[in-house]
Amino acid sequence: MPESSLQVSEVAEVDGDAQDLSTVSYHPGVSLPNSPQNVAIVGDYIHNYQAHLLAGIREVLDAHGVASTIYVGRELVPEGHSLHSANLVYDLIQPQQHSGVIIISANLGRSASEQEMAAFASRFHSLPTVAIGRKIEGIPSVVIDNRAGMDALMDHLIVNRELKRFVFMRGRTGNEDSNIREQVFRDKLDFYGLHLDESLVLNGDFRVGIAYDEMTKLLAATTDFDVVVAANDEMADGVIMALRKHGLRVPGDVAVVGFDDDEHYRNAIPPLTSVRQPFLEQARVATELLFNEGIRTDIYLPAQLIVRESCGIKSTASSDHSLIRQIEQLSGLHREVFEKYRFAASRPERHQAFLEDFKTTLLEHLHQDQHFAIWRVRLGEFRRVIRSTLDDALLEASEVLYSDAQTLLYDALQMAHVRQRLAETNNAVLLSNMTSAVSYDALFETARKYLKNLHLERAILVLYSSFGSTLNPESRVVFTEGITSSMDGTPFPTSQLLPNSMRSELAHGHLLVTPLFFQQEQYGYLLADQPVDIFFDEQTPQHTISQSIHQLEQMHALQAAHNRLEQRVADRTLELQRLNTQLWHAAIHDVLTGLANKALFHEQLQRVIARASRHPSQGFSVLFLDCDRFKTVNDTFGHHIGDRFLIEFAQRVESSVRAQDTVARFGGDEFAVLLDDIQEPQGALKIAQRIQQALSKPFEIGGHLSAVTASIGIVTNQGQYRQYEDIMRDADIAMYRAKASGPGQSVVFEQAMHDHLLARTWLEGELRQALSQRALSVYYQPIVRIETAELIGFEALARWKHPVRGFVSPAEFISVAEDIGLISEIDQFVLREACQQIHAWSKIAPQAKQCFLSVNASTLQFSRPDFADVVQGILHETAFAPAFLRLEITESLLLRRSATVQNNINALRHLGLQLYIDDFGTGYSSLSYLQQFAASALKIDRSFIRQLFSSAENAELVRTILAMAQSLRMKVVAEGIESVEQWKWLQQAGCDYAQGYYFGAPMPAEEAFSLLLHDQPLPY
Repeated sequence: MPESSLQVSEVAEVDGDAQDLSTVSYHPGVSLPNSPQNVAIVGDYIHNYQAHLLAGIREVLDAHGVASTIYVGRELVPEGHSLHSANLVYDLIQPQQHSGVIIISANLGRSASEQEMAAFASRFHSLPTVAIGRKIEGIPSVVIDNRAGMDALMDHLIVNRELKRFVFMRGRTGNEDSNIREQVFRDKLDFYGLHLDESLVLNGDFRVGIAYDEMTKLLAATTDFDVVVAANDEMADGVIMALRKHGLRVPGDVAVVGFDDDEHYRNAIPPLTSVRQPFLEQARVATELLFNEGIRTDIYLPAQLIVRESCGIKSTASSDHSLIRQIEQLSGLHREVFEKYRFAASRPERHQAFLEDFKTTLLEHLHQDQHFAIWRVRLGEFRRVIRSTLDDALLEASEVLYSDAQTLLYDALQMAHVRQRLAETNNAVLLSNMTSAVSYDALFETARKYLKNLHLERAILVLYSSFGSTLNPESRVVFTEGITSSMDGTPFPTSQLLPNSMRSELAHGHLLVTPLFFQQEQYGYLLADQPVDIFFDEQTPQHTISQSIHQLEQMHALQAAHNRLEQRVADRTLELQRLNTQLWHAAIHDVLTGLANKALFHEQLQRVIARASRHPSQGFSVLFLDCDRFKTVNDTFGHHIGDRFLIEFAQRVESSVRAQDTVARFGGDEFAVLLDDIQEPQGALKIAQRIQQALSKPFEIGGHLSAVTASIGIVTNQGQYRQYEDIMRDADIAMYRAKASGPGQSVVFEQAMHDHLLARTWLEGELRQALSQRALSVYYQPIVRIETAELIGFEALARWKHPVRGFVSPAEFISVAEDIGLISEIDQFVLREACQQIHAWSKIAPQAKQCFLSVNASTLQFSRPDFADVVQGILHETAFAPAFLRLEITESLLLRRSATVQNNINALRHLGLQLYIDDFGTGYSSLSYLQQFAASALKIDRSFIRQLFSSAENAELVRTILAMAQSLRMKVVAEGIESVEQWKWLQQAGCDYAQGYYFGAPMPAEEAFSLLLHDQPLPY
């Protein structure tokens, strides 16, 4: 590090308790030397990293009362590169319009040399200029010193943890950050005299999948190491998955650490030890340098070591003192809510007022799942701090307040999901209307609504006077939204960004400038308020508006040619007709794929609806398609590759239908097919199967072959439909039912689907609320030794008593929980509650110490790599002996022979608990699978017991199951025993255990305990 650089002292953090990093103080009110008071910010994409930097920059500029203009291009690439057109936006930066410049240089200069970066920055030599993220020669730069964090990480692993056998997972070849982290890693091993085997240095390319593959290869050769150091957190996650698949525990067998402190891995299992880069502080310090012209040196902020459980040290919760300090450092909305919460907690009469205010806040500011997660953590922190300040008289009321606030939070999340779905639907309509606009007025009006729908309250669209491959020197404003000055549509010099009458907009707030272009054609730029949400994607509006202008320009060119041809002589009539056909085709077809657009499909469907009403025998069908992986393709490879993919997708669909059928693109990755004169479901299904078969051939995407499927909803009209909207609504419902069934499914609509959707939507919301309010309970059904009828255990079952409907059937809510991902939470709730309950009984009743517990475990749980760890954690937490636990699984798990399932089975058996196969005989199980699974017992499904005496064949089937179990040395539990005759028959047939209403129905804990205390054979 240069001696002239200003260093900032290193800080290590444990569980988020950090000290102040900066030695550069803020000076609100200090003005920049130049006028006007507007700072130019130069950057590329607005992704997570850049958004965090912009948040820090905005905070300091707002404190000084200074506005900013953020020019969003792409990284500095040479001419001829496909992204070079975006970089022309940097030519709009005029030094005379700004009082300072901040260059977000890390990603911007990823493809540029030091000389190229210095040459780029020299254009701003007349202004105070600061670089963030990468050193630029000649200007002050604020750089994060990764060496300090890596240094502390290695010292911690070698000195504190005494680890000696290291593996290193490097990032992308040639990447500067990866090189620095690897160099410190090697230097530290040399310093402590530890040998590094080069075969233990792996290449993970900063990606989780590659790291997983590389670690799997290494584990096949050796496990002679005790720690893996990954150059980023994503690769650390891939390493942990590979270790678990190999049967190794983290950190029990191998410690794993990462770098970057990505928020997705802070609460992983186990929480990941990492190194945090102080991006927010980096942005604040860099911005303050603009106001401290005396400081011309570089500033290096040290990355911070964050110690969590993955390195082998058990985390401890932050102290109340550190938590209070964190909350005191909050600003803005979270600080305001905390103060109101604290005031209401000490005054019960203010509870309702706070809840009303909090509800308003959530409705205005909670739009995504990420917001919900942040608010849930904040409420927990507020509760913990405030409880320490209350006396006993207020504690109970404060808990009620906290519970009500949590309920509001879950309600707001549910509303957010509804709003998000409506917004997505509205956006899809607006995008379709924008790309099919036939005039600039229609395009601008739709674009205005679209941008407002993205919560961009202030937006200004500027187009060049003429379009070409370079910036035109003259521009005009074509529409505005939410501005304080009057709209001025007269031409003005492009170098001013805005006409003189509107330049006051640059003096307040923070405006993004994003270029509008299509391939090499430059159209203008969009100015919009910088979103405060870090999850904003600026590429989609840029791409969509640019493509819409391109399409409209093509249509205008055709229209102009059409107008010229009308004035020509009669011998050119044939050419005129050809252009008329092109114009008509462009108006009713999708510009990207050439398929019919939504308007043409609507017209065709209305035609066949009218025909079917006159001739009922001439029915039709509609297929509604949604590509199962298009979002992944777009996010991974970008919009240009995504467009090429959609073209090929459309061609395959069109080639799979008949000539008289209509294939249309509705927008995005949604397509529809009108099957003329096919009204039987089987006929429509055959065509859907042909489409699926055509899509099954791998697509070439971004240089890779990738399989793609579609979810297809099918509606057949046999005279019941009269409205276009009803048909498309039902097709959409069927498509989502297909998507829920797994990739590549086709489903025919049934009326019950619509009814089910309404009922299911209600039940899903009620179930989420029941879980958040702990409204579920655990019931216990006795299990007896069949020979003596003595009580030997209980099966724990989830029960839900709704305040209005009463008890909701488990068959009804368990399936919903499985579909929406709540079944694991319910299973773990039942396991924890039941283990705690029986352990508590054992302290009072000696006979409870020998009582075993049987609990259901969903197949989904066994597919989670951490399931065995979760069960072990619950057993440890509740002090319940594993030998008395029985986990019940269904036969379907036997067919899931994945490594993850097998690893979980092995780990659970190693813990000492037993596995039962539930509902045996209703699924498919081969003897070889049963032998490999090595379950302790089979549970004969109640349907066989119910029909025991209905025929000799049923009785013989039960005897066969008992004989098979005996040959496999497995116990048998008979479910559903409701009579003494059934019991006696099973007793004589050699069954081991029994369960059913004859011995006792599922009952609350207090009744089950009374049964246990009685200690007599059942029933009594």
